[in-house]
Amino acid sequence: KPMTTREIDGALRCHGHESAGLKPTRNFMNRLRAGKELLAGIEKVVEYHLAPAQFPQQGAKASAYRRLARKLAQANVSLSLLERVSRADHWGRTTQNADEQIYPNGDAFIAKAKLFLVADGATSDVVQGRHLIQAGFTPGRQFGEILNKCRQIQDETGSSNADEILQQALDEGGEIA
Repeated sequence: KPMTTREIDGALRCHGHESAGLKPTRNFMNRLRAGKELLAGIEKVVEYHLAPAQFPQQGAKASAYRRLARKLAQANVSLSLLERVSRADHWGRTTQNADEQIYPNGDAFIAKAKLFLVADGATSDVVQGRHLIQAGFTPGRQFGEILNKCRQIQDETGSSNADEILQQALDEGGEIA
């Protein structure tokens, strides 16, 4: 935070400290000789630690929770873990909520993550390459584009029906080259 702290309208603000904190975090963890997997997880937590406060404030939809869960899962981090770190960060402040050890946004965040079934991990991709082969596609560059479109649809709708997701992706094929 020191690198990004500025006084704005009489209050100290640290805009962008999440991304600015990645390099010092990496340097510190390297000095500790942390393994690559641990470092990857810590980097994701540092990068996204404000999400549990921001998502409820901004009215984030289910698809945003699912996308975040997917990003975190790449480093073996869950939304539940992220929320606990964010809660600790929040309680380390000098606000009334922190003094009373309450974190309404964190409570709302984890409730939504549980509702969307992603609190403890991302949902797996429903549509796989085998589904495309069964639909008559030949493996190639287009596979990735179709699978990405299917993932977007899955995240937006929460559907777990591979046939419906694939059909919707093909129906919306204008975005698939």
